[in-house]
Amino acid sequence: MRLQKQRSTNVNFILFSMAIIPAVVVACNTIGGIEPGKLGLCPDGSRIEDTNCEATGGGGFGSSSNGTGGSGASAPCEAPWQHHDPVGDRCYWQGRMERTWASAEARCVDLGGHLVAIDSAYELGFLADWIESDVWIGGTDGVEEGVFVWTNGQPWSFALWEDGEPENRDNRDCVMLDRKSDSLPVFDCRPCTEKHSYICESPPLHP
Repeated sequence: MRLQKQRSTNVNFILFSMAIIPAVVVACNTIGGIEPGKLGLCPDGSRIEDTNCEATGGGGFGSSSNGTGGSGASAPCEAPWQHHDPVGDRCYWQGRMERTWASAEARCVDLGGHLVAIDSAYELGFLADWIESDVWIGGTDGVEEGVFVWTNGQPWSFALWEDGEPENRDNRDCVMLDRKSDSLPVFDCRPCTEKHSYICESPPLHP
């Protein structure tokens, strides 16, 4: 008799749980501001699996300092841009979703910029202070082998190459910044179809 009563209690608990859990989920979604049928959306309405909320800084992607000590109205760089270089008067953003080189450039264009074009040791050092991984930059010799250009049209006037680079083999037509722990990052030619994080750079804020 005691065993039968216990089984009956367990069944009642399971039925109660099945009834209450959907209500709790709906309540949590309502509290979180998530509309029914719109799970997995970023603040701008894009799907998380499509953009990882890159454009809006969702999920921690826009939380880095922009060089002003805060993110108030006086910040030079508006979201999602993360870092401001006061010398070049440009804004930067690291996209952490790994993309091919062409996809990374397209993403930067969507944000109003291009993959970063590095024109000095100063700018390279500025990036080295905060990049978190190897990243695509805007250099390529895909049009003419051995002739490198920047996607934003800047003259190619500076490069700090990895030893043995640039090496013209295996369709290595796109330039990646190879992060080092004990020195400045170096330029490295890689196949453009590889997927890496990337750095976007805005035009000058006050041209």
